[in-house]
Amino acid sequence: MRAREDLCHAGPKIEAVLTDLAVHSNVAPAAQHQALHVLGFLSKRGLNHALPGRIRVVRTDQKITVPVVMTHEEVTAVLSRIGGTAHVITKLLDGSGLRIMEVV
Repeated sequence: MRAREDLCHAGPKIEAVLTDLAVHSNVAPAAQHQALHVLGFLSKRGLNHALPGRIRVVRTDQKITVPVVMTHEEVTAVLSRIGGTAHVITKLLDGSGLRIMEVV
């Protein structure tokens, strides 16, 4: 698209780009959502032309991440291999739930 007039028929191109983000680039849902709003803002405020109609795109799936927690045996094995100040810091982190910068 090289001119404002090209934006009048840009709906399919915008849909293709946003769908490609979800299908091939595997971006986070927030990134795809932001890209849609950036294009809307650019066309409305920057080019003084609203996007054509409703943009229909394939949405990125929400990824559910489960936190990884070490078992008691794993923590004991790690603590047995650490000595000195690092040992004290690690035990504080394990026992108190503090963040690393709070302990340091």
